[in-house]
Amino acid sequence: MKLGFSTIGCPQWSVDEIVAFTKQSGYEGVEIRFVRGSVNLWEMEEFQPESLAATKAKFEQNGIDVVSIDTSVRFATDAPEEVAKQLEQVQRNVHIASALGAPYIRVFGGPIPKDQTREETLQHIIAGMNRAVELAGEHGITVLLETHDHFSTGEQVLPILDNVKGLHILWDILHSYRHGESFEETYRLIGDRIKHVHIKDASVFTPAGFDYKLIGEGTIPVAEAVQVLRRNGYSGYLNFEWEKGWHPEIEEPEIALPHYVSVMNQILSSGPDGRNDS
Repeated sequence: MKLGFSTIGCPQWSVDEIVAFTKQSGYEGVEIRFVRGSVNLWEMEEFQPESLAATKAKFEQNGIDVVSIDTSVRFATDAPEEVAKQLEQVQRNVHIASALGAPYIRVFGGPIPKDQTREETLQHIIAGMNRAVELAGEHGITVLLETHDHFSTGEQVLPILDNVKGLHILWDILHSYRHGESFEETYRLIGDRIKHVHIKDASVFTPAGFDYKLIGEGTIPVAEAVQVLRRNGYSGYLNFEWEKGWHPEIEEPEIALPHYVSVMNQILSSGPDGRNDS
């Protein structure tokens, strides 16, 4: 397994700063959420069509994988104008992912609107996800549904997976766990569709919310999740999602990102095959 991080953890950094840090940090890959304070990558100079080759080269020449482009896309409604807006975001981000050599874009199921039932929302999500998967597939990009919001557990996302061929999972271990589903159960239900993993820690966590702790300083059994993945042959990325972009009060990236590498290397090296178990 490999270590990466989301740029939500360093929201003000430029591409050059992200590359310089990653090169000397022990991380092998990044997933792009924030750059220079914005999540609207398509509006930024370095992600314009004429600039994407140069941006890709900065990562590629330093041996850094661009693992995913993380979007805010969700399809919890069937309002035509909203669906069109979300599909436009899919197209914009798929173009960036393809140009940077990233295999994935991240999407959400979203919270269930107050005026809708879960079943109604599921049908809207399934319809939107099928269209998103089709658009992304035309460019060789895989859509990853993150376990998040009202679709945080394996049990909650399974009806979507059953009805959207080609959709895969970004498993955020905190969200499924805080909703009461064990790591073993999540993997049993959706393990065959997991392509990517987010790691977080917290000391207070319920379905209503959670706090933010550096890895190993909360009470989420991160090592247990890693062992479940290891036993089942997962060899992808374990990415740190430190939500500094939404919560500026938490520790700075210069503290949180190196800390993650240190703790996770200890966890990974404790396994039967050591750090290079993949």
